[in-house]
Amino acid sequence: MSFRNIDPEELTATAMRYGKSVYQLEKGLPPNTVVPLLKERVDTMKERVNIEFSVKKWVNIEFSMKGMGRYRILNEEMGKY
Repeated sequence: MSFRNIDPEELTATAMRYGKSVYQLEKGLPPNTVVPLLKERVDTMKERVNIEFSVKKWVNIEFSMKGMGRYRILNEEMGKY
């Protein structure tokens, strides 16, 4: 699967479902070693989803903008000259 083919809404919804499941497991199970590991992995997944889609959004904006003036403004905002 290509990065361009990923549906951001679907991936975000999946991450949120996993987060909800972890929350329910934390509340419903006695203390154990598995749920904290699962929670850590789900939190990492959520962070990566947010970072990757932020990057993808900026790349799409950069490629869709027309004219060098706008391109330069975008790059300056991102710290590139």
